[in-house]
Amino acid sequence: MLLIGVLGYLLLSLMIGLAAMRRVRSAQDFLTSGRNMPMALNTAALFALWYGSETMLGASGTFAMDGLQAILEDPFGAALCLFIAAAFFVRPLYRQNVATLGELYEKSYGPAFGLWASLAMTFTFFSYAAGQFVALGLVVAQVSQLSVAEGIVLCAAVVTVYTMAGGLWAVSFTDLLQGIVMVVGLGFTAWQVTALAGGPQAVLQSAAPYHFDFWPDPQPVAWLHWLGAWIIIGLGSLPSQDIFQRFNAARTEKAAILSTWLGGGLYLILALVPLYLALAALKLEIVPGSGSVAAQDILPRLISASMPPVLQILFYGALLSAILSTASGALLAPAALLSENIFPVFLKLSSTPRGHLFRVRLAVVGVAFISGFLALIERNIFHLVSLASALGLVSLFVPLCAALFTSKPSSRGAFGALCGGLGGYLVGHLPGVEYPVPPHLVGLSISLLVYQIGRLLDRILS
Repeated sequence: MLLIGVLGYLLLSLMIGLAAMRRVRSAQDFLTSGRNMPMALNTAALFALWYGSETMLGASGTFAMDGLQAILEDPFGAALCLFIAAAFFVRPLYRQNVATLGELYEKSYGPAFGLWASLAMTFTFFSYAAGQFVALGLVVAQVSQLSVAEGIVLCAAVVTVYTMAGGLWAVSFTDLLQGIVMVVGLGFTAWQVTALAGGPQAVLQSAAPYHFDFWPDPQPVAWLHWLGAWIIIGLGSLPSQDIFQRFNAARTEKAAILSTWLGGGLYLILALVPLYLALAALKLEIVPGSGSVAAQDILPRLISASMPPVLQILFYGALLSAILSTASGALLAPAALLSENIFPVFLKLSSTPRGHLFRVRLAVVGVAFISGFLALIERNIFHLVSLASALGLVSLFVPLCAALFTSKPSSRGAFGALCGGLGGYLVGHLPGVEYPVPPHLVGLSISLLVYQIGRLLDRILS
């Protein structure tokens, strides 16, 4: 029964995505919905943006084993990103009237930097999409006789087909359905688990002291690690095509801002539910202790061991909803960068509307293929998602801020910020190299410093 429910839900998502194909007549419709997205759909899309595998499986399991300080990055840093975007970035970005962030970088710093920035952003999405494919494979393996690898291939195919067919319209319509399923599924699951555990007070009182240990030790290095956890996604995902693509599709600037606030609020509220369920798993001794199971397996074990079939279907429906919505967006965003900013530089491509649309759809397939391969060789969800945001933080955050908030952005500084920040970050991961602070903080600091040096050189040489 559970397997039938999961397969039926995958089929329904596929059908909705294919139905959205009727709204797609051009590449602009595919990538930005013609900037005609209703606010309800836009809010659902922004809420579902990161409510995926790392929130449902990765963060909840990590919280159960290591407490709040281990998950500042996600969900709290992810919610912070949407709030910062709504407060400071949505308005100036929406007014740029571009389809991709690569176009913004090209306008501000020239074609060469636009190309390199697009390549950097595209690379980060491969690991991000791979994390979602891994989670989908885990879900299918949990409810069937398929292996995780077979589940990855099956689910990646479903997501790829409906994203390729309907573009942002398909992503947004399925996000709305998936958001409803998430709310219903998580609500009923939490209610049933709470009853089994003896009430919410019993669940919270059973938590160990480290679970709610929020503040770091009173040493400067500890505070830097704490701050670093907040900004990996909190700032690192601001120069990201997926968040830009979703609020940029709104009908008006006001709707774009409001839907980003609402999406962030919904995300933060619902992100607390899996954390609560993870505590309940410990209370019910379904997960007997730290290190006894993989962190990302805690919630599936809880549901399989304690839920009746109907609630298992609701939970796995919510879980699939969360992952599918994130996975589809993770395919669409880099496909936009490839088709609009990268392919035209290296290939002589058709300029007809039909040829343009075909190019975008082909890019979706390419991204899915590479991400699927990566998912088959790296199975740690939290690591895959963290890597994606850290690379954006150290290479593109400073150039984005300079492009939006300074009167004369420096091309020399932007190139230096990208290369210097990325280099500083990668050096920190070499064997035998260990920074006293998180490598992404070092990379961000170098990026900011080198940008200022480049800006100063521009003034001296002009």
